[in-house]
Amino acid sequence: MIAHIESEKSVLGAMLKSPAAVGTATDRLRPDDFADPANREIFDAMLTLAFTSRKVDLITLDAELTRRGKLDMVGGGAYLVELTRMVPSAANVGAYIDIVLDKSKLRNVAKIAEAITRRTAADGADADKIIEQIETACWDIRNRARQRDEGWITMEEAVIMAYEMAEREPDAIPTGFKELDNCLCGGLWQGELIIVGGRPGKGKSSFMLASALNAAREGHKVGYFSLEMPPEQNGQRTLASASLVSISEQRKGPKHLTDQDWAAMSAGIERIHDSMDGRFRLYRGTKLTLEKISMIARHAKERGELDLLVIDYLQLMRTTEKIQNAVERIGYISGELKQLALELKIPILTASQIRRQGAEERRKNPRAPTLDELRGSGDLEQDADTVLLVHIPEDPEDATLKNLPENHIGIMERAQTAFGYPFTVEVAKQRQGALGRTWCIFKGMTMRFIEDGV
Repeated sequence: MIAHIESEKSVLGAMLKSPAAVGTATDRLRPDDFADPANREIFDAMLTLAFTSRKVDLITLDAELTRRGKLDMVGGGAYLVELTRMVPSAANVGAYIDIVLDKSKLRNVAKIAEAITRRTAADGADADKIIEQIETACWDIRNRARQRDEGWITMEEAVIMAYEMAEREPDAIPTGFKELDNCLCGGLWQGELIIVGGRPGKGKSSFMLASALNAAREGHKVGYFSLEMPPEQNGQRTLASASLVSISEQRKGPKHLTDQDWAAMSAGIERIHDSMDGRFRLYRGTKLTLEKISMIARHAKERGELDLLVIDYLQLMRTTEKIQNAVERIGYISGELKQLALELKIPILTASQIRRQGAEERRKNPRAPTLDELRGSGDLEQDADTVLLVHIPEDPEDATLKNLPENHIGIMERAQTAFGYPFTVEVAKQRQGALGRTWCIFKGMTMRFIEDGV
């Protein structure tokens, strides 16, 4: 067995001698870090004493183990006394803890190796799935130290942290839509899951791409996963916006492009390079499960290459977990994405499809989607810190065009003049800010958004 039992006993002995050693050990160790079952049980009892604000000594530990019916199992009172004699002082407890942790990591690595052997030998083994599981397990082992830093803080500390945040410039990542960023108190915030909901063909992907491009132009590093289209199609959209040569013209081929078009596209490529300098990266790959995307994102964050993660879109994501029900699968994925945002301390922007209005409903009551419609997709609204509902009102009778703010009155006419459509983004949920509806003009052929009334 991979273990250093003397170090385990020395940690426990130091804890019995010093309250400071108790604090250090309970911060850094867990019961399963101890290989010896008796030592594991003793440490778990010490945790209970420490977390219930009771003194950790021979008398209280003996009583707690007796209450659990485990005193004889660990070797009785004689073994506890032996632990106190293991170390002359608690001064070196940090070194003992390091040894215990190192052996714990090695045992976990050995378990992973055994699991790999079993899984690769099984009939129908999926190599990609096994690799993802190995990477996730290794990441968890490597990041145990970071997780130990998390713990209780007082409310006094929390409000001081809030005060210090107020002193700094907001570290939110701007979407580049000024009216929206103002509503979002600066943009997309670290550790938050932002869900963009919209009906099919109403600009979700275009909006997310434009927001991500704006973030890259502002100096932020963006990782973009499109589960719906290959990188070159997103490249066509971006080139159309930068050059004003429409996607349809690009797709027709070289015979349909003029010298002016070629010059405009070349200039557009140069502008994209100058404004982004490699900060916007699209992932080209297949079979992109939640687990694979999470691992890729962790590696990118570790290398300092990720400030914003964008995934288009949520309903197309798969997971290695065996979840048959579609609503439960989407709910599981959204929950995991929220945890990933917290873990990596980055905003995660993703989209969710909302069902189309039926033809009769659309004729009688054309309108933007609602938060209630998003709620039908599992736990999305609960998991999201912010929900943005996008909509293109093409019908002049659309309910969203009624009672427009003064600065947006006449937006339909202005949009038509610009050969575009009104585009609205409603902040339908925001944990830390106000709700509201913002407007701009969307020119679909060149993938451009024009601020209106700002």
